[in-house]
Amino acid sequence: MNTIDLIKKISVICCLLLVILSCRRKYVLNDNVFYRTNFALEKLIIEKGDTSAYKKLSEYYLTEHREKLLSYSLIMANKYHYTPAYYDVYERIVGSHKCLDSLDIRSKLIAMDYLHDAVGLGYLPAKRALKIIEFEN
Repeated sequence: MNTIDLIKKISVICCLLLVILSCRRKYVLNDNVFYRTNFALEKLIIEKGDTSAYKKLSEYYLTEHREKLLSYSLIMANKYHYTPAYYDVYERIVGSHKCLDSLDIRSKLIAMDYLHDAVGLGYLPAKRALKIIEFEN
């Protein structure tokens, strides 16, 4: 093996390492930025009832950590009377069990209270869910 081949191999290895390390660093940076962004959204929800912050956080939690949305849904529904949040509370309670019948009686009553609140406020997805429940029973 001559010197030129050795230099080429070392260069290729260095380039690969740089690419791998830069990707890893970028991921960590993005992850930190993401968590700081989530914290800012959570703060806006809690302190101001910011509906756009709630929607953004909902989008993330619906794909990743569905159960974490429940506390923010409760805040938006009870403190700020945000109509979609009532339905989100219902969905978070029922969604983890996949159906109402698998819930204990108290959880079922709480879920149904929030569903009825959403229906009373005219929220269309809640009306559809209630019709399905009534049809099945």
